Amino acid sequence: PFLMIPKGLNSNGVFGSAVAVSNNFACIGAPNTSAPSVYCYSRPLGPASTPSESIARLSGAPYGKDFALDGDTLLVAMDNQLFFNTTTLGASGWSEGMLAVADTTATITSVALSGSRAVGFSSSTMNGSKLSMLTKSVGGTWELNPQDFPLLSGFKIPAADAKLAMSGTDLLVTLEPVGSTKQAVVHYSLEAGVWSNPSVVLSNLDPVTSLSIAGDLAAVGVLGTAWVLRRACGKWESQKLANPPLLRSSFGTAVSVSGSKVAVGAPTMGDPSVYVYTCN
Repeated sequence: PFLMIPKGLNSNGVFGSAVAVSNNFACIGAPNTSAPSVYCYSRPLGPASTPSESIARLSGAPYGKDFALDGDTLLVAMDNQLFFNTTTLGASGWSEGMLAVADTTATITSVALSGSRAVGFSSSTMNGSKLSMLTKSVGGTWELNPQDFPLLSGFKIPAADAKLAMSGTDLLVTLEPVGSTKQAVVHYSLEAGVWSNPSVVLSNLDPVTSLSIAGDLAAVGVLGTAWVLRRACGKWESQKLANPPLLRSSFGTAVSVSGSKVAVGAPTMGDPSVYVYTCN
């Protein structure tokens, strides 16, 4: 279904800069407006759907550009802060908690969320690039894990951005081999509360633009192409998706997995498209 731009938000609001979907909600970011926000629609969706709005920020803030959604929890990154928003179906708005990274020069640009765990990527002039782990306590408070993220030997965190995707006890992260500008997609599994058993599932890539995972199916986007990853008997296998008939350099800008379907975005100026593939 086609969703209308919220009332009072013009096309300059960059509505649709980021999208996340859960069983209950579809959330759409609109950063860099007079009131940067994330608009969340209750499912089922339709042209008449009206959103509830997360707490808006000061004009020009990058709020709504990077976020993750799991169930009824929305995690939004902005500068060196993480905002945890929760709601219930039928509620008029979201309640919010905030967690700030101690490094005031840090900028968080990627987040992944699943249940009571989250991972965020940040870069700063003080501490360089970093992957941070977060956990939700029994009392519902989110806390930063002081331990360093367990990197795979021979790999480092990209300086500019590391893409993340999480589903249950599975985590995908883009890392760079030491001494190389290429990237690899690395899979981690959660064991006894620790991200463990890192393994490379796709390598020798240009900078990854998007990651998505749902159970045993995942997708990787790189400008101009996309891959589907499927896990069978504990082993990940990859398949490169054929480009659309008209070659689109923007194909792979965004990917999303749901059930047996993979959606790949190609936001070409004048003819933006989303291609949906069914995995048999």
